[in-house]
Amino acid sequence: MEIPAVCKPAYEAKAKTRIGVIDFSMHSKIVAPAGWRWWREVEMKLPEIVADGVIDELVNIGGAKVFTRTEIGKVLEEQRFQMSEYVDDKTLVKIGRLVGLEYIITGAINDIGISRTGFVGAAGAAITTDITVRMLDVTTGEILLSKKVSGRHILDSTNYIGITSAIKKASSKSIEDIRPEFSKRFTPKGYILQTRTSPDGKLRCAIINMGEAHGLKPGLKLTIYTFQEIKDPFTGKSTCAMVKIPVKAVVTEQIQKDKAWVLISGDINQVRRVRRGALVERAPIKGQNFLRRLGL
Repeated sequence: MEIPAVCKPAYEAKAKTRIGVIDFSMHSKIVAPAGWRWWREVEMKLPEIVADGVIDELVNIGGAKVFTRTEIGKVLEEQRFQMSEYVDDKTLVKIGRLVGLEYIITGAINDIGISRTGFVGAAGAAITTDITVRMLDVTTGEILLSKKVSGRHILDSTNYIGITSAIKKASSKSIEDIRPEFSKRFTPKGYILQTRTSPDGKLRCAIINMGEAHGLKPGLKLTIYTFQEIKDPFTGKSTCAMVKIPVKAVVTEQIQKDKAWVLISGDINQVRRVRRGALVERAPIKGQNFLRRLGL
């Protein structure tokens, strides 16, 4: 497939988006059940625990380079700044610029609770988290996202390790409901290197220049585009029109660090439109499913 010159910029490799995750603040005091004498220690670590859940989700989504509070702090030390002195949005944006970030993700812990479950388990209860996630654009200082999300995870035990692990997992689940927004904004892109077609023409396999390093996993759905040069009859200016090919494209088990085989199916005429050089990107990822919301 010959790529129009005006469309070639869409294929230019872009460095991974640089995102910083700052510990979440506490908006209310969490009351723990009687007898949990070690709860104070958990409470002190809650901002870090929740931030770790956010980091895990961003890393799993792929398409971004994530910086932790510790990594950000090291850069700030070189600039003779201390993280603890800065809390408002203007300061967070300033920190992001010093570290060379594009976005900063932070938020607030609204509530951590314990609810009884109908499931048989070691504890017979589940941890629930209610948090607000905010994303700032470091360049403009604009708040791009502010969303309240909830997560739930069934407890294996009610000791210190069991509680902290459940809080992190519940927080990570809650962040899954921001996957659609994150996956659209931090989407890895690539293109088809080679294709192979079944004898009947109904199936086509393609190898793409993306793999595990780009967050791809077996079963992940992709979107495939073809390009067309559009020339304005009055100005004579050419622009690039991106057209989605209506096929089903799924990453197979054949995946490497920087390459992966994709199985393409659908209407035979549409499958035939998928050719070498076609642009590929990860399809938007959905939020929590029913079982995840139950805490499983």
